[in-house]
Amino acid sequence: STCRSGEVIRYPGDVIVLADVNPGAKIIAGGDIIVLGNLRGLAYAGAPADRRAAIIALKLDAHRLQIGSYLGTVPKSRSRTRASRNNPQIAYVRRRSIYVEAYAGRLVGYNGGILYDG
Repeated sequence: STCRSGEVIRYPGDVIVLADVNPGAKIIAGGDIIVLGNLRGLAYAGAPADRRAAIIALKLDAHRLQIGSYLGTVPKSRSRTRASRNNPQIAYVRRRSIYVEAYAGRLVGYNGGILYDG
């Protein structure tokens, strides 16, 4: 069901949410986080220190993400293309920063995306 404001989900492995994550809700996972809906709350994947974890959502609208020890906030000048609005998105760590881009598959080598400030 939908994760409501104030709700906290903690799990030592991967977490899959089959609905939306509303602002004020938190998901803290030891592995990956997959949201089959809108992600607008806090998502912390790879807790506490797995930088190989990823966050995937049908619509990634979270203002703050954390993967392992890396924290990212949405950039002030966030430019979103039409394709990224209609496709699932993935957040991952590369070069000590969190990047977000259109999801093309879990094992694809990502190399671009929007840099989340951190």
